[in-house]
Amino acid sequence: METLLIVDAYALLYRAHFAFLQRPLLTADGRNTSAAFGFLRSFLECVVEEKPGYIAVVFDPKGGSFRNQLSADYKADRPPTPDAVRYGAEKIGELLPLLGIKTLVEPGFEADDLAGSLVQQFAPQGYRIVLFTPDKDYQQLLADNVEMVKPRRTGKGVERVTLAMLQEKYGIERAEQFVDILALWGDAADNVPGLPGVGEKTAAALIAKYGGIDRLYGNTGKLTPKVAKGLAECAQQLKVARELVTIRRDAPVPNDIRELKPTPVNRAAAQTIFDELEFKVVAKDLLKALEGDATSVATQPAELDVPTAGGTTARLADRPHTYRLVVTEPEWQAMLQEIGEAGVLAIDTETSGLNPHQDHPVGVSLCCRPWQAWYAPLDREHDPLYGQKIAWLNTLLANPARCIVGHNIKFDLLMLRSVGVELRGTLYDTMILHYLLAPDAGHSLDAVAQKELEYTPIPFEALQPGVKANEIDLATVPLDRLTEYAAEDADIALQLYHTLWDQVQKQKLDWLYSQVEGPLIRVLADMEWAGVAIVPQRLEELGTTLKAQLEVLSQQIRTAVVNPGLNIDSPLQVGKALFEQLNINPKAKRTKTGQYNTSELELAKYAKEFPVVQTLLDYREARKLLNTYVAALPALIDPHTHRIHALFNQAVAGTGRLSSSHPNMQNIPVRNDYGKQIRRAFVTSFEGGELLSADYSQIELRVMAHVANNENMIAAFREGADIHRATAARILGLPPEEVTPAQRESAKRVNFGVVYGISGYGLSQQLGIPVAEANSFIRSYLDHYPGIEDYMRSTIEFARKNGYVQTIWGRRRWLPDINSPSPVIRGAVERHAINAPIQGTAADIIKRAMVNIADEIRSRKLRSTLIIQVHDELILDVYPGEMDAVRSLVVNRMEQAIELNVPLVVDVAVGKDWGTIG
Repeated sequence: METLLIVDAYALLYRAHFAFLQRPLLTADGRNTSAAFGFLRSFLECVVEEKPGYIAVVFDPKGGSFRNQLSADYKADRPPTPDAVRYGAEKIGELLPLLGIKTLVEPGFEADDLAGSLVQQFAPQGYRIVLFTPDKDYQQLLADNVEMVKPRRTGKGVERVTLAMLQEKYGIERAEQFVDILALWGDAADNVPGLPGVGEKTAAALIAKYGGIDRLYGNTGKLTPKVAKGLAECAQQLKVARELVTIRRDAPVPNDIRELKPTPVNRAAAQTIFDELEFKVVAKDLLKALEGDATSVATQPAELDVPTAGGTTARLADRPHTYRLVVTEPEWQAMLQEIGEAGVLAIDTETSGLNPHQDHPVGVSLCCRPWQAWYAPLDREHDPLYGQKIAWLNTLLANPARCIVGHNIKFDLLMLRSVGVELRGTLYDTMILHYLLAPDAGHSLDAVAQKELEYTPIPFEALQPGVKANEIDLATVPLDRLTEYAAEDADIALQLYHTLWDQVQKQKLDWLYSQVEGPLIRVLADMEWAGVAIVPQRLEELGTTLKAQLEVLSQQIRTAVVNPGLNIDSPLQVGKALFEQLNINPKAKRTKTGQYNTSELELAKYAKEFPVVQTLLDYREARKLLNTYVAALPALIDPHTHRIHALFNQAVAGTGRLSSSHPNMQNIPVRNDYGKQIRRAFVTSFEGGELLSADYSQIELRVMAHVANNENMIAAFREGADIHRATAARILGLPPEEVTPAQRESAKRVNFGVVYGISGYGLSQQLGIPVAEANSFIRSYLDHYPGIEDYMRSTIEFARKNGYVQTIWGRRRWLPDINSPSPVIRGAVERHAINAPIQGTAADIIKRAMVNIADEIRSRKLRSTLIIQVHDELILDVYPGEMDAVRSLVVNRMEQAIELNVPLVVDVAVGKDWGTIG
């Protein structure tokens, strides 16, 4: 049976890009070739492994697909395509035809639609089809002669998925049923909402039992009330979701298999591109493979988390080591004696799950010397020594002078806290150390070990070969195998500590870790442990209001366009209604697929003149609030604590800012009444207590005034003037009292825009003025604040020379494309270079303030606690009777976190709920 290999180009390019973020591959002139290299390496291995007779590489089109017409929200929140991916796609698109490989792209259809159409065309003809992609949606295409392979996240080679495996995993009979699982499950990355409160397991169980979504509606009486209610309320949403996740099989593709047979390689032309990319080994191997000499090709693993100089890494079997299992009391005593007063002790936990309020440690690993470690199981159900072992751990970890090392140690701290064990030494998190050195990289233990130690740890999947990672039960893993795996994690963390701390010191980042990032680990752990109290009834009431409002808005829109059957959630139908029926703009913009542009940015231009457009924008906002927050937040309430325990992540945002997830507390809206009502559901946990909000006033502008050393701006801040009014007055030559609100708003946009390197075009779009006028405004601004332009120029020069910029306290942001030959890429990176030191310094300041606030609350034995951080704002849950003390200490610690040329000012608000004070 001949094989047709279908390759999902962008999925593999993206995966390679993020795998190489830690240390991108750059050419001599600064071009980032990571995505292209990773794609070609994966493609090479797959070609050698599968030996296809026919190959098609499918690409996504520019300008979106038919799915964007089905839903305005589809992929709306995705960030722009990274420059390295765009460049990689361009080069791969040029190279593949020269290598004799057929590439396919079709306007209006995504890559998976082209793949589905090829399957539809050639699977019935008896060809074996291999889908090479990490995209789970492709599983709906599986058949007896259609399988899917993807590069492994850990370990060598590829992971293969067959129809039988899909059927066994989800309990379904046909691959097409996976579409209904996806529709119920939803896809946050693509903004496919799914059914609120239903995840992968529930979706699979429902479809396995009832066969499909349509049959669920015929059996609502047998479903849980929550699911039945969701089905009733989200019927239209589910219908759209199903269309979004269904791979089309009717896209225009070749109907003759011979069109997909590789043609002779144009070696000279291909070599020109390889030379441009500075690829040597992969070029040689790929040319050999495609010219029929695959036997001499030594492929690297398709797993691309981190490349290493030698192309291979050591594994545990290559290293002499002593990992000991500790079960009995004599074994514990021997371990404790051997560890003794070791100054540095690495720790890692194996757990029953990821939620410290619901799960618990099932074992702990300890290491104080490289290649020597212990693993101690913790069986609270059956071990009579369990309580004693917990006591021994507490004693061992109680030494405040000891350095405690771990990778993502906040997780271990919280898990151990769940069983009464506290880590009291100084915390060294190798994930955070690596984040300081390479903020835009991947920071998993495997990734960092491969890069820094040229070592590949045992993959989690190796504990139970053949079992999916999320289905592995540690209780059933043989103890000797589990000991090797678990002890290795602590060992590698210890070794990473030594190498990373040395680098941190050499880059003079040790103060930033010791005074900010390191102490912040405990602060964030305490915030996550405390959680936020929430009143779900308020969300339910708001949900009822929003649904009623959506009905009213829907009727108003349909009446205005005289179309009672209009699907308001369809950008295609909305575009025709607005631009054809109402003819609000005969020269309306269209997307690259030929449809009318109905994005929020575009429609906002017509909102004042045409009330129906504003009504449509109000409808979209209300629907987004309902689906994203009001319906989703109650499902995140912990059943044990009745609170939401969001995660606060230190090693995600490259700027140094914290990020939040599960849920993202920083994205809960605030600028409209409905957003404030959502925040009203977040309340104090103390009877008689209150929430306190402390918000830095214009901190980024104050940082800019300091780093630019601009006398005029410094004077305005020192005098306590309204900086935006002062800016408008200075630029326009007016007394401050004569500045109009509109003029102040324009100055405000310029003030904040300059921090982000705004262009004249960008300002013109924000203010609705001609580009020339916007350029004049910016020029006048820089003339009146000359220090700012000097700062911008010197910062860019520093970045070009050193490859990075840095904050006041030395946090670095690496900019590999700062010398890119592309003016577009280089301009974007230069704007980033201007902003990163300012935004990063502001992030450092509030982190330092959080550490100081938490320290003082602890030293004064107050019961109040930090619970939320939203960029420049802190929220505290204040115990009754402590408000005056907490307000004073918070303002003091925030305003004194750093000494600048301008004062830091903190605005404080107090109330029973977040909506009242936000």
